[in-house]
Amino acid sequence: MPRLEEVRSLWGGLWQIARGDARGLSLFDISDEGLTRSFWAIAYCLPIFLLNAILLRAAYIEVLADPARGHVIFVFQAMVLQLASWAFVLICTILFGLAFGYRPLLRPMVVMANWGSVPVLYAIAGLVQPILHLTRGTGLLSWMLNMSFWIVAIAIPLYLIWRILLTLVGGPAWKRGGFLLLVLAASLWAIRTLEISLGLNIPYP
Repeated sequence: MPRLEEVRSLWGGLWQIARGDARGLSLFDISDEGLTRSFWAIAYCLPIFLLNAILLRAAYIEVLADPARGHVIFVFQAMVLQLASWAFVLICTILFGLAFGYRPLLRPMVVMANWGSVPVLYAIAGLVQPILHLTRGTGLLSWMLNMSFWIVAIAIPLYLIWRILLTLVGGPAWKRGGFLLLVLAASLWAIRTLEISLGLNIPYP
């Protein structure tokens, strides 16, 4: 398992690339071994997956009693959903990367997606979710605050991904935009479909 110091240097490389400095690419090992090692990022995110699963269970039973399904089963299913979501994003990245002619860049895309997911997930779980919990309520102001935080939480990673694609891929903006839009739309559709099939969607009244 890569040491945290090594992983931090990779995050620094991503930041360099997002700023338009292609020298950050040299920090990423895109060999067969490097590609395989990048999936250790999932191990770094397992604590966050578990925390998210527990919080989802708490939110679920606040809305709907679930006597037929125990807490452990629900948490396990939620963990499976999160792991599957990771896989969906990578699969869509590969499929649409091939479709858009990005085949030579698929290895760095997968490696960067794996390691880049770690700080994003920890930021959402460690910062955004606690803020949303504190501002939770039924009033209009509470709803507006929640929406604002979610917009910011989504916009910042998307902007950084766009900047990374600009450095990594280049080319016309419409092509990069189409690629990113299709990856996100297909991934979200697959994740939502699996979430509903597992009965993990919260049935708000």
